[in-house]
Amino acid sequence: MSSSNAKIILLVCIVQVLSISFNISLAQEPSATNKNFLTNRSKNCLKSLNNGILFVRLSSQAKKIQILESAINNSQISSKDKLKNSKRLKSVLESRNRFHSAFIRSMKQYYKFSKVYFYYDYEQKKLNSSDIRQIRFLDENLNPTVLLDTLPTFYMILKQDKTRESGLEAFIFVDQEQSKMFKPFPDQFRIYPLNSMLTGLYHEPAATMKRCDLIVKNIQKKLSLAFQSVNTN
Repeated sequence: MSSSNAKIILLVCIVQVLSISFNISLAQEPSATNKNFLTNRSKNCLKSLNNGILFVRLSSQAKKIQILESAINNSQISSKDKLKNSKRLKSVLESRNRFHSAFIRSMKQYYKFSKVYFYYDYEQKKLNSSDIRQIRFLDENLNPTVLLDTLPTFYMILKQDKTRESGLEAFIFVDQEQSKMFKPFPDQFRIYPLNSMLTGLYHEPAATMKRCDLIVKNIQKKLSLAFQSVNTN
């Protein structure tokens, strides 16, 4: 298949996904009464985040890793399958760590909207309780060594997850109750942005850093523009 045909097929798939997402989002559109409440809530969250903390929840892929480790340690599985699962586990860990390390570095360089800390999803219960002081947040080498300076008066979560509309991987903004944001708050940012697909930045491992830079610059830009809009209206 030629590269031009591959790009055409990719564009067709993207259009179909966007069309499905648009139709689903229309079906989930809040009522006019709720829309005013949600808009005001999003505005307040946007203003408060600027002086608060953003906690970035990274996907540990714990379930996938646990399944592979169980298969490796299963005495009933052949040596060949164990080797295959060992290679898969190594690939999963390397891909996860490479992306998360690059994303944290990009956030430290380009994200200026608020204070920011990084943690794996299995620490979520601590974040929702008084145990928040016990969380060891991640540094750019993914070492859990960072502690909170002070308890946050306000915080939001940017979680690595799949969107309900399309099932695509994204970073999604939610509040402390895990409720999604509505306009004017920019709610989600795809992990594989459209411009990275079309410019060859989609594939690992060559351009992970550039892809993360694209995502983070977009987050910073949209938050800043939304904040300016809220404060000028």
